[in-house]
Amino acid sequence: MKRPMTLQRRKFLSAAAGADAVRGRMCVFLNEKKATEAEITRWLKGKITTSRIHDFAEKYPVSYDWLLCGDLKGLLRMKNGNPHGAPSPVPQQKPDLQKLLDTFSPPQMAAVAQLLEALNQPST
Repeated sequence: MKRPMTLQRRKFLSAAAGADAVRGRMCVFLNEKKATEAEITRWLKGKITTSRIHDFAEKYPVSYDWLLCGDLKGLLRMKNGNPHGAPSPVPQQKPDLQKLLDTFSPPQMAAVAQLLEALNQPST
C-alpha cells in the first residue's frame, strides 16, 4: 500500500535528493575511498550537474539511485559489487545465415530462392 504524500514526507524526500544531500553522499564515499583533499574539492565544488554525477558514477562504482536519492537498495548493490543493477542478459547469438544456407539441399535452396524473389516483388 502506497503511503500518502504528506508535507513531512515531501520535505524528507526533497532533503534526501537535494544537491546538498548528493554532495554529502559524494563526500562520504570519497572519504571512505581515502581520496585526497584536492580530489574531494574537485568533485564537490561548483554546481552539481547531471554530467558531473554521471562522471562520478562512472569513475567510481557508485549506484545512481544511492547517489541521487540515498536509496539503500542501491547501497546494497554497491556492497555486492553491482552498483548499476543486474547485468543485461547476453543476447542469444543468431545463426550465421551462410552456415544455415549451406545445410539446405538443392531443392530446399530453390524453394528459398523462390521465396526471396516473391518477398522482393513490389506490393500492389
